[in-house]
Amino acid sequence: MSVGDDARSRDEPEGRKTATSRPSVTLYTRKECHLCDVAKGVLAQVRAEREFDLTTLDIDADPELRALYDHEVPVIAINGRKAFKYRVDPAALRDRLDRAAAE
Repeated sequence: MSVGDDARSRDEPEGRKTATSRPSVTLYTRKECHLCDVAKGVLAQVRAEREFDLTTLDIDADPELRALYDHEVPVIAINGRKAFKYRVDPAALRDRLDRAAAE
């Protein structure tokens, strides 16, 4: 899947775990999405406690992503696997990140 640079905001390289086994988290989002803003806040809160790489993708910038996630945003994937859609619970996110880091 090819995604334009304008659709991607990176803090770390996507899809790769570092030597410290930091999970890779991808947030599929779009502009003017209230649930997306809430999910971003949860990710920021949990990121203060757990280390993970974060990539944010605007689905409206890529027709393939829009076709996949148009009615599901926000979607959060951990290490390439869909973990949450619509809402993310901070405790569940911490648990999934801990399990992903242990893989």
